Amino acid sequence: MGLIEQIPESELLRMYKDEKDAKAKMRLLAVIKRKEGTSVKRISEDLKVPKSTVFDWISNVDKEGLKRIYDEKRPGRPSRLTIEQKSMLKQEIMDSPRKFGIKADVWTIKTFRFHIQKNYGIEYSIPHVYRLAHRLELSLIKPRPRDYRANTEQQKKWKEGFKKSLSNTESKVTE
Repeated sequence: MGLIEQIPESELLRMYKDEKDAKAKMRLLAVIKRKEGTSVKRISEDLKVPKSTVFDWISNVDKEGLKRIYDEKRPGRPSRLTIEQKSMLKQEIMDSPRKFGIKADVWTIKTFRFHIQKNYGIEYSIPHVYRLAHRLELSLIKPRPRDYRANTEQQKKWKEGFKKSLSNTESKVTE
């Protein structure tokens, strides 16, 4: 063993106790058990993982240290939109959809998706467009409809009267 021998068992036990990540905790347990002299076969049976996995965990920690109890970041699939395209898209969505030939007054997920498909040639699913909007720090707010026949002055008077009656009710309750 290499680096594992240099790490005090008390340090490993403290880390195990404090660890929140379940995978990292299991890997730490494997290292602790191996340091105590438990066979790899016994560790794999106890943790219900293949022996080769236990060997890999112990080997990685032994060669590279305790940072290897954590999963390495996986990059995933590259974005189909470039950084410049995302920046342009964020600026475009600040304008009206009508400017881009879309017959709508406000942006919706569907109009946003259509715009991306039409102007960038990329077809995304609706859930992915939600994720994309979130990554671009856009919030999609649906406007509340207002009846064109509504009398705003009457609504204002009603609201003021309601607030007064509400405050009167509150003062009676506190008495």
